Amino acid sequence: MTDIGPAELLRVLEALGWPRMRFGSLVLEGEAAWRSVSPQAHERLDIMHRLGRRELLSVTPVGRRRLRAWLDRRKASPPPTPRPWRITRLRFFGDEEMLPALAGALDANPAPVADFAVDECMVAGTGRSTSGFTTGPLPLLRPIVLCGALHDADLARTFLHEVAHQWTLEDMPPAPTAVAIVQARQINAANNWDCSADIQHGEDVADWLAFAWGAR
Repeated sequence: MTDIGPAELLRVLEALGWPRMRFGSLVLEGEAAWRSVSPQAHERLDIMHRLGRRELLSVTPVGRRRLRAWLDRRKASPPPTPRPWRITRLRFFGDEEMLPALAGALDANPAPVADFAVDECMVAGTGRSTSGFTTGPLPLLRPIVLCGALHDADLARTFLHEVAHQWTLEDMPPAPTAVAIVQARQINAANNWDCSADIQHGEDVADWLAFAWGAR
């Protein structure tokens, strides 16, 4: 997602329960109030940016739990000043040329999410300067796997999107193999089980967060 249109913004606001927000000289709250205005493109971007620092962090029960845990930790133990640059703490394994794009994306995250990414996630990527790599065991953290062949802007957006998935999703079971995924799809098709709506909603939420966090 590189832009958000009026209809998509309304979908976001509906998912958040039509939150209270100042818009110009107005204070909007509730469906009728939000539908009575027509934000321009730059105003929609600003609205998403503000939602991404507040309401969207708690768009799922898991996000609410992670945010509350972060606030409790921050209250109990304030961070040191100055703090180490977050990219130096990110467990990234792969092509070093990817680091500048990841550093910018990491800094675009709200503090609770950036801290979550460096504390609980590991990132792997290849395809920028190497075709692959072999290494020892990787940390048992929440994995994010990226394609290094992407241009920096797309790489940053993809990283934000995948961090959003990790922030909003329940703890996932061990990763399935590609063969297991193919087999599961075949079973779903044979039984007419359709999970596409749930999958698409998860993708939409990750897109909203990635866009909001990257909005400048």
